[in-house]
Amino acid sequence: LGGLTASSTTALSGVCVTAKVKDAATGALDAWTVLPPLPQPMAGFAVIATPSFLVVIGGQMAGPKTSADILRLPIRADGTFGSAWEKAGSLPAGRSSIVGVRY
Repeated sequence: LGGLTASSTTALSGVCVTAKVKDAATGALDAWTVLPPLPQPMAGFAVIATPSFLVVIGGQMAGPKTSADILRLPIRADGTFGSAWEKAGSLPAGRSSIVGVRY
């Protein structure tokens, strides 16, 4: 999800791809699938996967500017994804280079 395409904040990406694990024993993956892009290019955010959503928290955007947004992309029961990222909430202030943990 997103990230830097070079070692500069002017090289931010909004591209998102996913691949299912084909073989847990070897770590082999199925083919990559393109997901809806992030609303804007960014890096340094936390990502959490739940059974129902991919969740992106905060992030570094161009400028440099940090995001306070909490975004989510629905994961449907059949394993396919929604067609767009949704804003699910906000942090108290912008943050980047953070870690997310689901427990």
